[in-house]
Amino acid sequence: MSIMLAVKGKILKSKFSETKLWNKYPVRVLPIRDIFISCPKTEELRGKPFYKLLLEDIERDGLHFPLLVSDPTRAEIRQKKKQYKKRMSPLPQWNDGLDENDIRQWTVWGGSQRIRVAMDLGYTHIDCAIIPTLDEARTLQAKMRAPFQQRYY
Repeated sequence: MSIMLAVKGKILKSKFSETKLWNKYPVRVLPIRDIFISCPKTEELRGKPFYKLLLEDIERDGLHFPLLVSDPTRAEIRQKKKQYKKRMSPLPQWNDGLDENDIRQWTVWGGSQRIRVAMDLGYTHIDCAIIPTLDEARTLQAKMRAPFQQRYY
């Protein structure tokens, strides 16, 4: 059975959904509820409206790129929070007593605003490029954005 048949809900597919690859990275559909959104909501960017325009862009044209998602350990996420402080969203409340060095958490590290838009538009699942590390995902963000400086994609 294909993964698409197993998914129940509304899926926001990217332009890379059919090829199942963005650059060399596999593209998978993940449930939005399982992904930690690493950045706070951005209503404005550099003093200009952003979120509303992004929502309108995705509603009109769809999702061009998949989210950049990695599955770091909870301990790695905590380390990133210490590094990025307020630029990163508050961490989830992990009160399950599990070892944070062993438990992994899907984390969006390129596309926090796009996943929020997907939620606002009623999507339950979204295309994600699976990136090995958060640092690699951060480096890839600029590459992803370069051709779309005048668009919200």
